Amino acid sequence: MSTSSVPKRATRDATAQEKAILDKLAELYSSRPTDECYSIFAEGAVFEDPFIAAVGDKQIREQYNGIAKLFAKSEAFDRVVYDAPEFTKGFLFDQRVSYFFSKTGKPFKTVDGKLTIELDAEGKITRLVDEWGKRTEPDTPKGILGELGYKWKRMTAILSGPILPTDPRKVYNPPTTDRPNA
Repeated sequence: MSTSSVPKRATRDATAQEKAILDKLAELYSSRPTDECYSIFAEGAVFEDPFIAAVGDKQIREQYNGIAKLFAKSEAFDRVVYDAPEFTKGFLFDQRVSYFFSKTGKPFKTVDGKLTIELDAEGKITRLVDEWGKRTEPDTPKGILGELGYKWKRMTAILSGPILPTDPRKVYNPPTTDRPNA
């Protein structure tokens, strides 16, 4: 299906629950991972992007912490939530993320992400699919090529795991708000 044949979705404001999830995801995509950010994922959650299919807390942590390890900084911005009444247990949104190799200067790459979030009964993410490019309708890979592509992404997540930290403190130390007494 070509992008031009997909009807344009209406946008809407995020609910309070969605905003809480989006804020934590923005921290993860902006190279500021914390244990609190990972609390939005259900046990056994799946994260997929064009290169990776990470399953479970350990692999998801490795992928997001890898962003902070690989890039000097990254910035998530321009979030747009879409009206998708057929997604009763989740939501769709777009965001842009710029990746930088130095703390100053121009981004190395800016990616337009189109994310599909599936939630469990407790409101935790069970599946997050981050596609890149123009928004089309979410789809699952079909046929032998789709299955091979998914297996390749799983292998990439497994092989990259040993070099990526699961502890966010190894890649990001949030500023403290404690001030010494005067």
